[in-house]
Amino acid sequence: MAFRFKLDEPIEKGFRRIGAEQIERARRQVTATTDPATEIHEARKCLKRTRALLRLAREGLGEQVFQTENARFRNISAQLAPARDDHVMRETILKLTADAPSTTQSAIHRMKVVLLADLADPPAPDRKGALTQLDRALTRFRRLKIEPDNFQTLQRGLARSYRRGVRFFAAAYHDTSDESFHDWRKGVQSYWRHMALLSRAWPEHFDAGVHQAFR
Repeated sequence: MAFRFKLDEPIEKGFRRIGAEQIERARRQVTATTDPATEIHEARKCLKRTRALLRLAREGLGEQVFQTENARFRNISAQLAPARDDHVMRETILKLTADAPSTTQSAIHRMKVVLLADLADPPAPDRKGALTQLDRALTRFRRLKIEPDNFQTLQRGLARSYRRGVRFFAAAYHDTSDESFHDWRKGVQSYWRHMALLSRAWPEHFDAGVHQAFR
């Protein structure tokens, strides 16, 4: 199913449906074993979408519920992160080795030896633990309530997301640190996911906004 609210369903029902779809998809990725790195990456993307959904409905969930559920999904994602990070590091080393000019091959090779030695025992993702937490998360998500159960709740969430992105943008260009630009990037990701969630309400506007956010 698409990561979208439908026009003909109550907001709370759509919220639960979308969240359940993403959690179930993450669960399928965690249980797959064909391509572990890709599957873990896809599972974590599902968790990011779920957290974006929570953030969009934050005003209707209440601050305590939002903080609790957001932290739980963040922790599940962090639990899966080491295996994905290990894969990315290996791929980066291989790419650097292949693309490096001849004058730097010796230095690249020494770096490769050191880094690969540190990665000799790649961390295995805790699939069993993640599955247990995802099952619990799914049960909780299907019981979450949004009050008031109307579009204005999501509208306020979208406005909050936009303001958050603007703050991150200003902070990034104020201190120009890597961390600030990373925060701005996360803010943009969250906002375009919110526009995608609401795109059926105004396709011409929201689809254009999603496209602009990717540029």
